[in-house]
This record gives sequence, structure tokens and C-alpha cells, in this order.
Amino acid sequence: MTRMIPGNVHHKLFFDNYYTSLPVMIFLEKKGIHTVGTFRRNRFPNVCLTDDRIMMKRDRGYSEECFTVVEDVPISAVAWKDNKIVHVTSTFVGELDKNVVSRFDKKKKTTIIIPRPKIIEVYNKHMGGVDLMDSMIGRYRIIMRSKKWYMKIFYHMVDMTIVNAWLLYKKVTNKPMKLAQFREQLAVELCQTSMEIKKKGRKTKESIEKQMLEESEKRKKRTPTATMPSTQIRLDGHVHRIQFEKFRRVCKLPKCKYQSFAKCTKCDVFLCCNTERNCFDLFHYT
Repeated sequence: MTRMIPGNVHHKLFFDNYYTSLPVMIFLEKKGIHTVGTFRRNRFPNVCLTDDRIMMKRDRGYSEECFTVVEDVPISAVAWKDNKIVHVTSTFVGELDKNVVSRFDKKKKTTIIIPRPKIIEVYNKHMGGVDLMDSMIGRYRIIMRSKKWYMKIFYHMVDMTIVNAWLLYKKVTNKPMKLAQFREQLAVELCQTSMEIKKKGRKTKESIEKQMLEESEKRKKRTPTATMPSTQIRLDGHVHRIQFEKFRRVCKLPKCKYQSFAKCTKCDVFLCCNTERNCFDLFHYT
């Protein structure tokens, strides 16, 4: 069944849970990008489709289609009865040509064959990855309240980036790791990553004296055992620099029992670095 959408419908802005709206569909189609997606019936009040309560009384597999052209862009809206009423809209595919699918009928307790619109087939074929991504993001979503709408988009992009990084990590390393463990390890490594900020200008006499006082206070206090950095931080090959201290500590390279004045500024551990032993390179590149 085909009906027409009223001509003034495109003057309104509609959104739904998948951001399927006429302005977005028209914009993408003019850019050469076809669209297909579900929409909420209450967000398209002027679409000429039978009410859902009436459609639920029809046979399973019943469908209707509304078709219109807005700004030279053809738009089709289809309602299909499966277990529930499904509403899908598209700029390149419609109700025809229909195919058939098998469904289990609880009343008859047997499998039946029902017709399915073409637009439903295309939607199911291409939306699996999006639904899977939404499911993964929903497990550990960043929950930070903000009155600014663009902050929600920013946090969503961060969540999406983390999930993609997790999938790439498992694919490259072939190591099983849960998403929660990956997010925790990522947070630890980002906190350990230090960025050097170079201050312009000469050091004043007051700043030098302050620095000397701080160093003397550090020497008076007993320094606790240094924590070992993670493997990713140790082997990232970024900003690992040698700093020579006035006191010695035991080298942190395994099986090395010597003491050294050299210290890695990023890992915050002492390592041998002289003509006899180069534990610094062994620690960061093996």
C-alpha cells in the first residue's frame, strides 16, 4: 500500500533515537550518500501510515509504504508488522520487491512464511555493525552530565574510539582481553604519560633557590621503592630520557645488582648507563 506524505512535512525538523530525520537524509542524499534507518512514529506525526493499534490487528507480515519527493529527493517510509510494528525510512529503497522470511508462530507452534519488504532486508543487512557498536559502548559508557549538547557527542566519540582501539588491540596481538580491563589499563597508561612543558625565559634567583630547597628536602626524606612502569609505557619509545642524580639507586633491570646515578625521567627508575653496562637500552627496547 502506497500513500503520500503531506508536502509541508519537510518544513519541520524531526529526530529519533538513530538521528533519522528528513533534513539529514536530504543533506546526505545531495552529497551522494544513501540513507536507511528506523524512525519513531511520534516524531513523524504527518506521515500517512495506519495507526499502530490498527496495524497490530492485521496479519503478520503486513506492510504499508508512504512515498514523497522533498527538494528533489525521493523519500520512502515503510511500516511492517513482525512481532511489533517496525518503521523504516530510506532515500534509495522502498517496500518492493518483497521477499519472504520464516518466523515461529507461538499460537500455531510451527514455523510460518511471511512477506518482508525490501527496505527491511537492506536495513538488517547493513545495520548489524552499528547495533553491535552501540551494544559495546553501552557496557561502559562515559557518564558525565553536561548542559552543553556537544559534550555528549564528544564523550560518545571517545567511547567509540576506545572500543575501536580495543578491537584493533585484540586483532593485532591475538590476546584475549575484556573491554573493562582494556579501559582500566588505558586509563593507567594515560595517567603515567607525562608531557614536558617548556617555560620561556631565564630562571630567576628565587626559582633556583626554591629548587635547591626542594632537592635538599627530598634528600632528607627516605625515598620509597619505585614502582615499575607498565610494559606499554616501558616500550613505547617516546620521551625516555636520562637524568643523572646526585645519589645512587639499585638498577631496576632484572638480574642487575649494580647501582647507578642515571634515572629515566619518564619511567622514574634508575638504570645503568655507562661504558660497561647499558641497562637503559635493554630496559626500553627488549
